[in-house]
Amino acid sequence: MKKKALSSIAWSGSIQISSQVLNFLLGIVLARLLSPEVFGLMAMLLVFSIVSQLLSDFGFSASLIQKKEVTKDESFSCFVINCMIGLVFAACLFLTNSSLAQFYNEPFVEVLSLAIAPLFLINSTCSVPTALMSRELEYKKLSLIQLSSVLLGSVSAIICALLDFGVWSLVIQQYITALTRAIFLLKLSSFRVGSFKIALIKPLMKFSASVFTTKLIQQVAQQTDKILVGKYVGATTLGFYSRAYYLTAFPITNITRVVSDVMFPVLSQIKQDLSKVNEVYFRLVGMIAVLTFPLLIGMAFLAEEIIMLLLGDKWLPMTKFFIVFSIANIFSTIGQLCGPFFLSQGRADLQLKINSFTQPVRILLLVIGIQWGVEGILLAYLVSTLISFLTPVLVLTIVVLQTNIISLFLTLIKPFLASGIMLTTLVILKSTASFNSALVNIMLFGLVGSLTYLLSIRTFKDSAYFELESLLLKKINVRVG
Repeated sequence: MKKKALSSIAWSGSIQISSQVLNFLLGIVLARLLSPEVFGLMAMLLVFSIVSQLLSDFGFSASLIQKKEVTKDESFSCFVINCMIGLVFAACLFLTNSSLAQFYNEPFVEVLSLAIAPLFLINSTCSVPTALMSRELEYKKLSLIQLSSVLLGSVSAIICALLDFGVWSLVIQQYITALTRAIFLLKLSSFRVGSFKIALIKPLMKFSASVFTTKLIQQVAQQTDKILVGKYVGATTLGFYSRAYYLTAFPITNITRVVSDVMFPVLSQIKQDLSKVNEVYFRLVGMIAVLTFPLLIGMAFLAEEIIMLLLGDKWLPMTKFFIVFSIANIFSTIGQLCGPFFLSQGRADLQLKINSFTQPVRILLLVIGIQWGVEGILLAYLVSTLISFLTPVLVLTIVVLQTNIISLFLTLIKPFLASGIMLTTLVILKSTASFNSALVNIMLFGLVGSLTYLLSIRTFKDSAYFELESLLLKKINVRVG
């Protein structure tokens, strides 16, 4: 199982990173072709698209993954329910398009709402096939599907942007990506048409309802900031905000999320051995910290140079967003790892209780923060992220894993100190040697920062670092051999 899990993480990680790097690069091209306002307009509606994907699934995916055996009729019944919910939300967006335009005070939102509504139904068809492939750890196929859909969607958007389609370039991108993903998932997964039986849904409801409610609360809280920025500050600022959020989420998307997606089905099979689950948790936390802490701190330090190099000076107003999101994601990369451990231990109810506290607090802080404009909402975002990190981590380690919280902080302290030494070195270096070229600064500070971090983490003899180094060297030796 360990070999299969590592293989799944390797395949999922490598293709996911390739997909995200490609999407990242294509996104940069789009950002140079389109204005921040265009991205802001689209972000106003993608908020509802993201929430609708969650609502249409109703937590059935997690239930199917956790079950020991899944019948054709069970998966088909879940699929039908998902599609029905997706259709309802598509209809709701059709009916409320004018109200949304009035809410944002953006007349064009009325037309855009009608255009993206069918996406809700298309995306609802993907949850069950994805869950069935996840059960079998078929992450190679899943990652290739993601890569193909992202590539086709992004290339289509760039062509449309070059033809001066404006915001419709992003609408077309969403459709191409969603349709490609849905077609491949339905074709390549083990999903088959069966008989719809509502009786088969009921046993899944208790677990799925907790998962669904938890994710609903999380998504509503996570999208509240974008809704507030869009309404009270405007489409252009939301464009800066949403792009910064996307760019700084790279480590979470490509490291924490890949590991979490793979580990849920794996942990579900060893959930009875709590000592083994504990060992897996601390090893994963250590490895993720070693990888993400220096990366995110480095991104925050070089925010202005990264934006200038990748997007150009018209995007420089997003620098403050970029810095805050990079810092906040230091906590998020570790906090988001809690999810699969709660679910694998059958404690979706406990996860729900935690989010019933942290996410309303997040929304309250954001609503208060918007009174002081963008700076207020950024401070609220940072504080709420810290709360959302500490609460589940404390509960997971003490209540679920039944271990000492000090063990967790001991796992994190060495990567944190090594990253701090790296940052101090870079600050001193920048005060004495800095160039007008963004590329030269990124190369210089990136090299010095990497060497400083590697020297520090090796000096501290961090076990997670040496385990990662050993795995990498073995991989290289296998390929050379």
